[in-house]
Amino acid sequence: MKDGRHIIWSNDIDYDDWREDLEEQYPDLTEAERMELMYELNSDYLDDERSNLDIQLSRPILVVGDLGL
Repeated sequence: MKDGRHIIWSNDIDYDDWREDLEEQYPDLTEAERMELMYELNSDYLDDERSNLDIQLSRPILVVGDLGL
């Protein structure tokens, strides 16, 4: 983050972060099939987030987060 950018979403994902959940939910799939599913799910999640950005609301949105500082 030396250039001051803050990445909210990325398609650069790590299978190790998804492995446990995918193996539990899809035990009959091969590792290659689970990896393909991981990319499909991540893409679907990104599309959902993009569609959420185009919603007009009658009130302001309050966002609360823990920055871990």
